[in-house]
Amino acid sequence: MYFRPSHTPSPMRYGPLLLVLLAACPAPEDDLPPGPPVEVAYAAACDSTLHARLVTVEGYLHLFPSLLSCYPGGNAPSGRACQIKLLPRLGAPTDSLDDLRRYYTLFIEEGRAPNQADPTGFGFGAPVTVLAADSAEVDPYDRVRVTGRMYARPPITGGEGLDCSINAVESVEIAEAASPSWADEQRAAYAALRARGDSLHAATDSLQAATDSLHAATDSLRAAPR
Repeated sequence: MYFRPSHTPSPMRYGPLLLVLLAACPAPEDDLPPGPPVEVAYAAACDSTLHARLVTVEGYLHLFPSLLSCYPGGNAPSGRACQIKLLPRLGAPTDSLDDLRRYYTLFIEEGRAPNQADPTGFGFGAPVTVLAADSAEVDPYDRVRVTGRMYARPPITGGEGLDCSINAVESVEIAEAASPSWADEQRAAYAALRARGDSLHAATDSLQAATDSLHAATDSLRAAPR
């Protein structure tokens, strides 16, 4: 299960990650490769030959980030985009910056319309709400298909490999709905908690009834002639 973080991390701790994420958001390019999206496996998507190409990749949205960045800029029509990690599998480690750097950053337009992300969350749900292309709310356990432009560039901090992100996400589709879903688990946990509470109340009522009966018997004994 996922849990909402119980503390607010220091911004300085994530300074290097913020530099990487902000640098990953490119300026508009005039000569973008034409053609339909290229479907590519998660492990093969970070490839320089796919730079600036429309790609479709499957994975899981990390909707419980310790740090969520939604800011003005990017290629979002509204002028604001949220950075959300796309994980290769459920349960992929997300505790450290090194863990997070391994995953693709999605730049999803901020809002409450299809293919947008709302960072406010609500109730007992995930702190980030993402609506799929069909307006369905993406569950943290849902496998999704994301379409957007892949940007694969050398790391700004130096070193080997590529920094890869999927910018200007055009579509988020639910490829496989979770069963049971994270929401189902939360409802079941709440129902179990409610049942335990009801059971405790029933036990309390039973104990009170026994106490009242004992008091009545005691009063009766005291009132009996000697």
